[in-house]
Amino acid sequence: MYAVTEAAESVGDVWVSDGHAFVARRHAGGISIVDLDGGIREVGRFTAPNMFTQDLVVENGVAYITNETSNYPFSVTALDVTDPADPRVLGGVPTADTGVAHTVWLDGSLLALASQGTDAIHLYDVTDPSAPVALSTIHATNATAHDIHIRDGMLFGSYMGLHGDQSAELIVATVADPEHPAVTARVHYPDAVLTHSSWLPRD
Repeated sequence: MYAVTEAAESVGDVWVSDGHAFVARRHAGGISIVDLDGGIREVGRFTAPNMFTQDLVVENGVAYITNETSNYPFSVTALDVTDPADPRVLGGVPTADTGVAHTVWLDGSLLALASQGTDAIHLYDVTDPSAPVALSTIHATNATAHDIHIRDGMLFGSYMGLHGDQSAELIVATVADPEHPAVTARVHYPDAVLTHSSWLPRD
């Protein structure tokens, strides 16, 4: 058991699933797992040297966590968290394939990651979380991928302008066939230095 007050440098994101908060630990590398039903206490932890964890998503007992350094084998690591006290590495997306991963999104068995190493959003099939299968990539015209949101077969990709210029984009693409995504819109707007993130309202 760990003390929740122990320094984790800084927190990148938090995901809540099955009565637990999964906390991305940024510089500390990896995640903390906090029991929300038993007195708000940290019950599990995954850490790895040379790892910087900015984002994560947890579904069906598997956590997908990002890494932003080139000195760790996976840009996204798949962790079995069915036992929160004992998270286990299942596999992941090789850093050699995508460079670093800043953010990640899961839609069923479709995993999307935003890489600021390749400037692209990469799509993977994670039907088997231990062996992700590369499907396709989505590039902006002159910007780097930063965040993803998928709903009802539509992907909304946020891309930040390169070198501080005004080339940021919001890309809308159909991913019903993720091996062949189709970009339906590239949205530009005045003073578009960055599109940091996007989200659809519930309706």
